[in-house]
Amino acid sequence: MTDYPHLLVETTADGVRTITLDRADKLNAVNGALAASLSSAVADAAADDVVRVVVITGAGRAFCAGLDLSEPPTLPSSTRAERLDPYAWVGTWVRTVLGCEKPVIAAVNGAAAGAGFGLALACDVRIVAESARMTAGYVRRGLSPDAGVSWLLPRHVGLARASDILLTGRDVGATEAERIGLAAHIAPDATLADVVREYASRLAAGPP
Repeated sequence: MTDYPHLLVETTADGVRTITLDRADKLNAVNGALAASLSSAVADAAADDVVRVVVITGAGRAFCAGLDLSEPPTLPSSTRAERLDPYAWVGTWVRTVLGCEKPVIAAVNGAAAGAGFGLALACDVRIVAESARMTAGYVRRGLSPDAGVSWLLPRHVGLARASDILLTGRDVGATEAERIGLAAHIAPDATLADVVREYASRLAAGPP
């Protein structure tokens, strides 16, 4: 299987491919290399006839803490648009997930913030651990939402709730996430992986 920097990729016999963000020391915060790897891994899963369902999760105690602001942006030299926005790659992985024609499940095992929140929103189904926290968080840094958050969030929870979440930057816990439609299911932290595996296997056994 292809090597994907900052990712762990595993495919089970029933066609479930699990893609794990593997920057646990950074709470799986996304940088350019991780974004490129995830886009490639999801695109490859979409094109692989063996794969029936894709699961995205994070290593350690977080799903994805958002953009890694500790790394300065690398100014690309390919297009004028990219030079004007050196973080333009942030949305690439979200577009790839949205374009995947196979079911994509987010197994949210901890914090899903900023761009990580956008990644979770782009998945077809979100199964969250009891300790999971989802937040846009951009307002805390005086930033506007990226990674598809401002487009996806109102379509999941409605404009009023989306405005509240975006303008306050507050955390949304697992119970509220299920109540307002951000999460399909809640699982105990210790059994999240097992619950997701069983759910994904059930989808994989269905028609393509």
